Amino acid sequence: MHDLICDVALAIASRDNNVFALKDEDVLKDWPNGETMEKCTMISLRYANISYFPKELKCPRLTFFFVGSKDSSVKIPTSFFMEMKNLEVLDLTKMHFSYLPSSISLLKNLRTLCLDQCVLGDITLIGELKNLEILSLLSSDIEMLPKEIGQLVKLKLLDLSDCTKLKIIPRGLLSSFSRLEELFMANSFVHWEVEGQVNASLAELKALSCLTTLNVHIFDAKIIPKDLFPAKLKRYKIFIGDQARDRFFKNECLRALNLKLNTSIHHLDPGIKRLLMNTEDLYLEEMKGAEIVLPEFHDWHCFRYLKNLHIQNGLEIQYIVDDHDAVDIIEFLQLRSLTLEDLPKLVSFCSENKPGSAFIPQHQLPLFSRKVAFPTLAKMNLSHLSNMKMIWHNHLSASSFCKLERMEVRHCDELLTIFPSTMLLGGTFQLLQSMSVSHCGSLEEVFELQMLNMEDPRVVVTQLRELYVFNLPKLKNVWNKDPQGILTFQNLNVVYVRACWSLKYVFPASIARVLPQLKDLTVDSCAVEEIVSKAEGWEMGVTNFEFDQVSSLVLWNLPKLKCFYPGMHTTKWPMLKKLKTYHCNKVKILDIGYLNLPEMNEDDHLESPIQPPLLLVEKVVPKLEEVSLTSDDIAIICDSKVSKGIFHEIKALYLECYHDESAIFPTIFLERFSNLEKLEVICCKFMDLFSSEGGFGKGTNAQTLLPIRNLRLNSLYYKKHIWTQGSRLDCNFPNLETLEVSNCGNLISLGLSSTPFQNLMTLDVRECEAMINLVTSLAVQSLVQLKNLRIKNCVSMKQIIGNEGDDEAASVIIFNRLKCLELGHLPSLKSFCSGNHTFGFPSLDQVIVSQCPELEIFCKGELNAPTLQRVQVTDKDEKGHWDGDLNSTIQQLFKKKVDYEAMEYLMLTEFSKAIEIWRDNLPKSLNLKNLKCLEVYECNSLTYVFTTSMVLDLVQLKQMQVRNCPMMEQIITNDGAEEAATNTIMFPSLQSISIVSCSNLRSFYLGSNTVECPYLTALGLVDCPKMVAFISSSPREQNIENIGIAPLFNDKEYP
Repeated sequence: MHDLICDVALAIASRDNNVFALKDEDVLKDWPNGETMEKCTMISLRYANISYFPKELKCPRLTFFFVGSKDSSVKIPTSFFMEMKNLEVLDLTKMHFSYLPSSISLLKNLRTLCLDQCVLGDITLIGELKNLEILSLLSSDIEMLPKEIGQLVKLKLLDLSDCTKLKIIPRGLLSSFSRLEELFMANSFVHWEVEGQVNASLAELKALSCLTTLNVHIFDAKIIPKDLFPAKLKRYKIFIGDQARDRFFKNECLRALNLKLNTSIHHLDPGIKRLLMNTEDLYLEEMKGAEIVLPEFHDWHCFRYLKNLHIQNGLEIQYIVDDHDAVDIIEFLQLRSLTLEDLPKLVSFCSENKPGSAFIPQHQLPLFSRKVAFPTLAKMNLSHLSNMKMIWHNHLSASSFCKLERMEVRHCDELLTIFPSTMLLGGTFQLLQSMSVSHCGSLEEVFELQMLNMEDPRVVVTQLRELYVFNLPKLKNVWNKDPQGILTFQNLNVVYVRACWSLKYVFPASIARVLPQLKDLTVDSCAVEEIVSKAEGWEMGVTNFEFDQVSSLVLWNLPKLKCFYPGMHTTKWPMLKKLKTYHCNKVKILDIGYLNLPEMNEDDHLESPIQPPLLLVEKVVPKLEEVSLTSDDIAIICDSKVSKGIFHEIKALYLECYHDESAIFPTIFLERFSNLEKLEVICCKFMDLFSSEGGFGKGTNAQTLLPIRNLRLNSLYYKKHIWTQGSRLDCNFPNLETLEVSNCGNLISLGLSSTPFQNLMTLDVRECEAMINLVTSLAVQSLVQLKNLRIKNCVSMKQIIGNEGDDEAASVIIFNRLKCLELGHLPSLKSFCSGNHTFGFPSLDQVIVSQCPELEIFCKGELNAPTLQRVQVTDKDEKGHWDGDLNSTIQQLFKKKVDYEAMEYLMLTEFSKAIEIWRDNLPKSLNLKNLKCLEVYECNSLTYVFTTSMVLDLVQLKQMQVRNCPMMEQIITNDGAEEAATNTIMFPSLQSISIVSCSNLRSFYLGSNTVECPYLTALGLVDCPKMVAFISSSPREQNIENIGIAPLFNDKEYP
């Protein structure tokens, strides 16, 4: 949108003969003549291709000059601005300046200077621009502000946003800007000093009496001086705490406050409390020592501006607000978004419902009572509230939640139901459009309808359009009673149900019969026996289900599914475009010419127990664009007389479940798919693919697979080579653009050497445990169009390009079009190629290398990647790492172990580089705050996994597995460091621990600290014969031999 506005503005401005304007990609070889330039009042060269800048540009009337550069080699001469004495606005974007052109100092009338996204060296001369009012260095790489900038006494706006390298702001510099009104320092300088001996101190901001706008990040609330924030502050985005989030500073609210505290709000400075009362966006995180989040704010008009409230990671929080009976109802009049996340002890939103109160039993305490109201709330997210048993009180305020549109509930393991019938019929959620429920271990139903009065004359039409239900192990019903028309869900567009292994059906019959807007239905990995439950009173007739708008139907891994509906019925799917089924072995999905039930009506009576197939081939296949077919489906079709032309519209085919080892790939059958663009082969035991045995070269049409552009091979367990010399892919896949291979555990190589892939653009290989190298140096020469190469989770891969040892192997290998290279979790990878080849990557601009602990060097030979400027350790690592070239950067990453800082999954084995790093360097130099899963396997030399000080970093660790470590004595050992005041070892996110075959293990932890795992749900101990106590809080000096009488588990730590 910004570019569009600029184009329109330039088009209008260019009508004025006194404006010279170019836009993106325009080419400027020669500048206009002198007479034209002398009349110019405005020049805009927005990312144009500029060949050169003249020594001087005589523009005496010029007031506005903007240039954005794409070529850092084009320099602005020092005297360029000498004849622009009236210039008021100068914008130089994405330029490289070791020194600013000296003629800038002559621009005495300059009011605005923007050096956004520039590479800057010495900018001292800016201090000579005494009339400057606006200075922007947004996203520049400036490391230190020169003290001379303090001479800009007329400055009103200073933008240092996203100056991530800015480390030094001289003491007293900021306080010299006495007229400053707007200061932007988001994602920038954070090195505030208390006294300001060298660097700036926060106290300097108190001198800015005109300040009305402030964006700033402060690491520690303790260094904030009293009364720092003035009452006249109208716009602010203030982040207090470590690890500021980019999205916080980019939100659209005028006033936003993010507090990541180690204390309660009670201890905050009054100035911050004043900001709290006026903020629009409030984010509170890691509050400690507080049972009530907002205990002091009894006048609820204080929060009349609040639009977004996000409270997260409060292990002690029980209530959000405190009720002192000051008002009848607490209203958040403008609140649009509410997020409550990781609050394991939260009882209720309002402290009115304290445990022990006589009017309501503790186990029935709802999160929201009638004491609080949210009349404008549109979006709500409830996550990891492990103490919450009910969301709603049966009688809420009449205006509360009436505008709720989107709701998400995750990881609330005590919750039994979401919506009671009384609230649904009352119209409370009349505008709710999207609902997502997941990972709630006790939830039994989403919509509780048992209290519906079937005599009620009302008909309530809900607005729900999207329903997502997944990972609910005890879910018995989405709707626990058929509403029989009293409550309808006729606006549903999407229904997604996944991983609900107690669920017997999806829809009650009355709901399924009235779904005129349903477009997408997915049921995946559930115990359902039918999609629609049997309706009472409909036993004698034929029930018609018409899904007039359904375009996508996915029935995936439903081993107990027996039928669509248990009674006699018909179904219509006139708009069906996508049909994907997998492992639904008890039900017939497709068949040919079955009893013509769609012609029947509801007055017909049938006593036949035979269930019809879900779909008839001749009725649905001609309109399909995407379909999955099993070996049984193909056999039925091949034995029938259906026209080959019915497959004409299909563009994507999923071929699955050929479990017979003698099966031959159905190449001849594929001839029917004349417009096929995507082919996926899933869970098959073919010994060969696309060979002549399947039909090629035997009089068949060898051009049938020409249109295929995307080929995916998944879970081909028996394959060692994808293609052999008998394959003829050069004839049948010349247009292939994307090749994806995953979960092929026995695969040794792709076999690309037999076939040229001259049009392949994307190659993605994952979870191929036996693969040692991807392609040979000879085969890689055919990948002339390759743009994206991704290799992940191939634990045996040692190099990407293998050596062939023959004379034909090229000594120079050029990837002309490769733009993205991603290498992830390759624990054995030593190099991209071990041969002494020269590699060229002229287009490469993104390299992601993560969890490759043995990758010491990219390649041995010469390497040229002229456009590459960084190596990322995750796709979110925007800054990346760079040490001049790719080889040097990889070497530095290996030496510094930088990869571990972003690592989410780590496996330690005895003979890996990772175990050496772990054993020798981890406690001293590595940051594991992002680690989520750790596996320790066959590490014969390890006697422990963690020290007590290392555990402090493991804030996100969710899964821990230790297997076959015979020397392991403890998982955690004391490291001699001074103990924390709390004497607590905390794993705040740990959900599962598995320890297997550790013959010398005595305990998980032996020491004086308490170990807490508030989210632990799974603990497995197998074959650990010497374990005498899982946790023992014994004195450190106690002999481990003497704790044999201790219980295995201490109920104090694990109640």
